[in-house]
Amino acid sequence: MRILIADDDFTSRTMLDMVLQSQNYEVTACRDGIEAWDIIKKGNAPNIMILDWLMPDMDGIELLIKIRSLKTEINPYIIMLTGKTETEAIISALEKGADDMLSKPYQPAELIARVNAGIRMVEAQQKLIEQSRALKAAQMQIANDKKLKAVGQLAAGLSHEINTPVQFISDSIHFLQDVYIEYSQLTSLYQEATAELKQLKLCSELLNKIEDAESKIDFAFINENIPDSFKASYEGLNRISSIVTSMKEFATPTNLTLAPHDLNKSLRDAVNISRKNIEAYTDIVFNPGDLPMVKCSIDDLNQVFLNIIKNSAQSIKYFNEKENKSEKGCITITSYIEGKNAIISVADTGHGIPEKIKDRVFEPFFTTREVGSGQGQGLAISRTIIVDKHKGKLTFESEEGKGATFFISIPING
Repeated sequence: MRILIADDDFTSRTMLDMVLQSQNYEVTACRDGIEAWDIIKKGNAPNIMILDWLMPDMDGIELLIKIRSLKTEINPYIIMLTGKTETEAIISALEKGADDMLSKPYQPAELIARVNAGIRMVEAQQKLIEQSRALKAAQMQIANDKKLKAVGQLAAGLSHEINTPVQFISDSIHFLQDVYIEYSQLTSLYQEATAELKQLKLCSELLNKIEDAESKIDFAFINENIPDSFKASYEGLNRISSIVTSMKEFATPTNLTLAPHDLNKSLRDAVNISRKNIEAYTDIVFNPGDLPMVKCSIDDLNQVFLNIIKNSAQSIKYFNEKENKSEKGCITITSYIEGKNAIISVADTGHGIPEKIKDRVFEPFFTTREVGSGQGQGLAISRTIIVDKHKGKLTFESEEGKGATFFISIPING
């Protein structure tokens, strides 16, 4: 524990320093209030302070008031050192923010006891802060889980509602295409017949009506473009089908059988598959650790690895284009053991994740990319696979402009 002393008397300051250092405390000794204030206002000051009441230029009470005016996460424990014995003066110091009083002359044992009491108070503050952070994180996780569960239920309902009419449309388009093929064969025969009649100079009035009708409906244009229209319709239906499948995967995870697998091998495969598509603008570095066989659903994890690598690569590409950077980015994948879990970290040199959207990263259909360039399902499905299927964790650390690192934690024994 670090302790700050502010005392203008050399003998008193030296005595305080010696007693505290004998207890293995790290001591910063200041000759007056101004020197102490210069250290404190820079931040990261000790959390235990012993201030002499009477000092030139800036006395202990003035320094005390300045310290209490600072907004710090932990309130330092301040002991006032004084020869004053008047009750009014002691009450005044306590009201201005002093935590304890140490009267001169003092016994070293009393000094140590009061400092230890202060340390207990500071440690209690630190523990409360840590518990508060953990509680807030847990509350956020619970809120996110509830939100994701609600979205999952909505996705399940939507996928069912969308799938039925899409199937009707698909069947109808198949029917129309089959009919069109037969219709086009029939119209070809009609055209051959009209050509024959025209050569024989028969039914001239009827042929003129047919030509007028063909001209009005632009018969040639229709025959040329209908096949492309069917093709575009099928592509649209396939895209809808893909979205519905993703919604089902997010909402109703399939049952899985866990079996021992080599995660490093799967990661190498994911790297090799991904490298071909992104090597123009991103390098991939893989640092495999000494992992045991991990009980998991390897097909699902392969999907997670590819999703996160793809996400990192897109972040790098976007960042490089935005900043007009010519040098390649880098994705670094590392595997290692932490306790009873296998950990995979995927770090990138992309643009990072802005603070305002960090709590939305794992939401289904949330994406920062342009419309049509992605469904926003990759990370949502990855979270479902890791958290819901494997009882693991999927987290990230990021600073905007400095990239992001995703951490996958999988229990080794399932």
